[in-house]
Amino acid sequence: NESMHLYSYPKYHLGVSDAITFSIWGHPEISVVNLSLIDPAYYDYTIPASKQVDEMYGLSKPYDNKSDIFIISDDGTINLPLVGKVKIVGKTQDEARQLITKNYNNYIVDPTVNIKIVAYRSQRAFVLGEVLQNQIIPISDVPLSITMALERVGGINLVTANIKQIYVLHPKSRDSVEVIAIDATNLISMLRAGQIYLQNNDIVYVSTAGLAQFNRVMTQLLPFAETFWYSSRGIPPGLVPGALSNTQF
Repeated sequence: NESMHLYSYPKYHLGVSDAITFSIWGHPEISVVNLSLIDPAYYDYTIPASKQVDEMYGLSKPYDNKSDIFIISDDGTINLPLVGKVKIVGKTQDEARQLITKNYNNYIVDPTVNIKIVAYRSQRAFVLGEVLQNQIIPISDVPLSITMALERVGGINLVTANIKQIYVLHPKSRDSVEVIAIDATNLISMLRAGQIYLQNNDIVYVSTAGLAQFNRVMTQLLPFAETFWYSSRGIPPGLVPGALSNTQF
């Protein structure tokens, strides 16, 4: 079954525009906070005003374990003190920590490196259709299942939704999209939905009654979706002309 890989408990892999903090224990001179990079509008990361004043005037204690914020650039790298560019895109948090540690081995004896992801900006899923609020949901290190995504948007609109027709569109490549069909009236189907984790650019769509309505929505949706993936096959037969196959749970 091609969709079974979706059941694996996913680890978050760093992407372009994600932001991390970085520090080396006992070496604050290497990892000094750059206050100009901290913007509460983008990062869930703040520094108390008293600490900002201390750092601005050099009053912080020399043994403070400080941390800087680094944003992964378009080429997948961050530019670290002493070692320069390190490519961490596509790596888990622990893999990135190991790689950064390896790079500092030439400069520091047994460096103890700590990194933390402070902004998840590279991956997202879309929840559309007959839900209480259509939303774009960031994907973080906490895996996002189909049922969790539906809860995040306030749940299904039971007045207008056809709960037997919930679809997850998963882009497998630029010319292939896997579609998973879920029947919310079926207990086994819903249990499986809680075990399927959304990946970057997945779309959860809750349909209204009738395939004709789904066809109209897909006609509007697919041209928009082409901005991040293109589909020429993989849509269930009878839903969109030219579709080949689907997975039913």
